[in-house]
Amino acid sequence: MYDSKQVKFLEEQGFIFGSLFLLANKLQVSSDKHLESVGLTTKQWFLIAAVQNFKTPPTLSEVSELIGSSRQNVKQLAIKLEKKNFLTLEKDEQAVRLILTEQCINIWRDRDALDKQFITEILSCLTIDQYNFLGSHLSRLFYLNMLFLYMVYIPILTNLQAKTRYCTVSADLYFNEKGGLVNSVCGYIYCLEEDSSYKKVKWSTPLKDYRYINGLLLASRVEAVWNYPQGDDCYIKLTNIKGLKYNCDSF
Repeated sequence: MYDSKQVKFLEEQGFIFGSLFLLANKLQVSSDKHLESVGLTTKQWFLIAAVQNFKTPPTLSEVSELIGSSRQNVKQLAIKLEKKNFLTLEKDEQAVRLILTEQCINIWRDRDALDKQFITEILSCLTIDQYNFLGSHLSRLFYLNMLFLYMVYIPILTNLQAKTRYCTVSADLYFNEKGGLVNSVCGYIYCLEEDSSYKKVKWSTPLKDYRYINGLLLASRVEAVWNYPQGDDCYIKLTNIKGLKYNCDSF
């Protein structure tokens, strides 16, 4: 059972969550109308923008990962854009790559001022302070609560990649029937052994006993485990987390 404060908090969360969907739908309707003159939908435009984000022609899988959509959905959008001569699908030795056509590049260059004006008008209701506040907190929502989106929409087993300047770390995420994250398992990362050598070992972080901590539903028991072939080595075990403090104000 929830007390009155928790009920109010959950209701406010529901309102925010629903409002984001409503805003997304309204933005899509407005964007579709704005793009009518070039015969594109908002989703098709978003795919083109994603392809432009890469320095070299990306693969279907790379674009799929970037925009958070399935490879099949990306392929269907790309086929429609190819028919409109906005991009081409070219297969090399490794994968199918998306390449923007000269027509596409020229159209977006000519529309640059018009599109910037459209975005400015959409956000014109905000003051500078409100604009900065919204930008900061949307970034915070996206990066810090990305796992929540996976819990709602992604099946029990999924894959998440965290990229840094120097390397890429992949992890399979496991969820229970209620959408709670119960484990993340990295493929093979380097473990420093007792003899100062490095060995590639699977690494996992089981999470258990979800409860409300500082108003958020979080795991109160967390472990860090090296998964050796001969058996697991749990080297960190947090068994009764009661509170959390953060050492930064923004992200």
